[in-house]
Amino acid sequence: MRDDFFYTLKNRILHNAMDLWGVKDLQNADPVLDLLTDIFAYELSKLYQEVEVSNAQLLHRLSSILVDNKWTLPLPSHGLFRIFPNEEVETVQPTNHFYTTKRGLGLSPTPIYFTPLVTQTLYNASVKYTLSGNHISYYENFIRQEQVISSLSPISNENACWIGIEATPAVYAAMDELLLTILIKHSSLYSYAHLIRFYDIDSNEINVRRDVFKKQLITEEHYYPDIISYYQDHFYSLSTDFSSQKLLSLREFSPEINLELEGIDYDTKLLWIKIVFPNFFTTAELQNIRFTLNTIPVVNRQQVYKQHNVKRNGRIASLPCEGKNYLLNLNSIWDNNGHIYQNILNNYKEHPEGTYSLYFGDLEKFDVRNAKTILQKTMYLVREEGSAFAAMNPEKLNTDLEELMRRLDTLERKMISEWGNNDEFNDKTFLLTTPYPKATTYELSYWTTNAEEGNGFDEHSVFHQHTTNEFDMQRSRLITPTIGGATRHTERAQINNLRYGLLSKERIVSEQDIRSYLQQRFGEELIEIKICSGAEIAKEKRRGIIRTTEVHLSFSHRPTEENAGRLALFLQQQLTEKSISNIPYRVFIK
Repeated sequence: MRDDFFYTLKNRILHNAMDLWGVKDLQNADPVLDLLTDIFAYELSKLYQEVEVSNAQLLHRLSSILVDNKWTLPLPSHGLFRIFPNEEVETVQPTNHFYTTKRGLGLSPTPIYFTPLVTQTLYNASVKYTLSGNHISYYENFIRQEQVISSLSPISNENACWIGIEATPAVYAAMDELLLTILIKHSSLYSYAHLIRFYDIDSNEINVRRDVFKKQLITEEHYYPDIISYYQDHFYSLSTDFSSQKLLSLREFSPEINLELEGIDYDTKLLWIKIVFPNFFTTAELQNIRFTLNTIPVVNRQQVYKQHNVKRNGRIASLPCEGKNYLLNLNSIWDNNGHIYQNILNNYKEHPEGTYSLYFGDLEKFDVRNAKTILQKTMYLVREEGSAFAAMNPEKLNTDLEELMRRLDTLERKMISEWGNNDEFNDKTFLLTTPYPKATTYELSYWTTNAEEGNGFDEHSVFHQHTTNEFDMQRSRLITPTIGGATRHTERAQINNLRYGLLSKERIVSEQDIRSYLQQRFGEELIEIKICSGAEIAKEKRRGIIRTTEVHLSFSHRPTEENAGRLALFLQQQLTEKSISNIPYRVFIK
């Protein structure tokens, strides 16, 4: 390729040759000299480009070995999903798939799959009413309704509210723990969530656990810790003997309530829980808080199963991702003898049997996709360059050429019917295994994601369940917009992310480390980062005003107000955890 480097190299060779031969003017030089320097410069520039590509590939491979795969793998979008079971008690698992459809102008509908991030027991129960001050709120056809209660005295204290939970006695009897989700409009108040207290109708305090999903950590899921950390302040697991609790109707709970409000059921027996917030939570703040049950984090991913014959196809298996899907992570791999394989990076045994490693490219010659490309090139050459055979004896070759064309037509039809179009596969990921001696086949499952395509779904999106009928999808909805899906498309972006992971070790020491962390996390979506000093009133008593580090971010597509506040709080926590400084951070998104 004749680029700037080629011309620079050619001119340098040409001038050195003219100096050696004592030629002052290029016009007086032999034309053969210009021809030879052109050839030498062209070959040397090709060699230079190959070395550059080789260096980039070597750096990419070494970096992927030295640092975790999370720096090259995509990030799935995520959100909070409220699920209603059809039975009284149901368990939702990561293998349960829910999907919605993404439509675009002039584009065919694309199914976008979401699955639960954790395994969770669901109960056929819901928060029917929320009482705060003299206000009662409830949901009708997914729309929040709020009315003022005519009562002689407030139903609850200024910094407290009551929730009425509707369920059957059988559900209360089966309920060991109640997973309650609290959504606060102003995300800055989540910093005081640990001060929230829960009481029953008799003013007995209810035990609460906040680290609900921490014990379910899975090392292969690189996105798990960040997503759990993102929503950790939303979940509260309440434990008490629910079957022995008093059940009161709204009429019995507060006889002074005005009995003329429309749309309110005064006679259904409900379980009442009092929630006491810190003193600075005003009535206006409480009225903007939403309480839900059966809510769990979901991520944009789809599980794919594949069987591989070791005897016939060898140790290398390709992990194709069709359409707009990308490999998210490997879920599990097991052979015909029941052995579970593990990542070679986590293997500390002397022998490597029963291990695997992921390769992102570099193994294409072992893949069926490369075979398809070679066959397509062969058919193209035979059909388009057939005139080259005219120089030979056509009568002698006609029969053989006709037979070759018929066989190529048959091969092409088989290739299309079995593998489809070559453009369906957009990711070249391979699994290199070291099987046990007696293993002949193994099965594997892995997750794929749509990355950015999964962002932007909200409570108005209609979801369906895949292959099962365990949940009521007419009532199940997202309660937060999905956010966070991202990929590292270019080789340069992947190398930059790997370099950051290798050099920083996820520590923040300088201002540049803050910029590097944010840029590798958001990529091209982040258009401006401004870092400056600030101040705030300390949360601890008697500390007064303290210094802070303010981080102002601008995105090409600004998140919703709710997601912006939640994302800012999450980034504050992440920067504080990674920083070696004791100065707190404040993040602003505009």
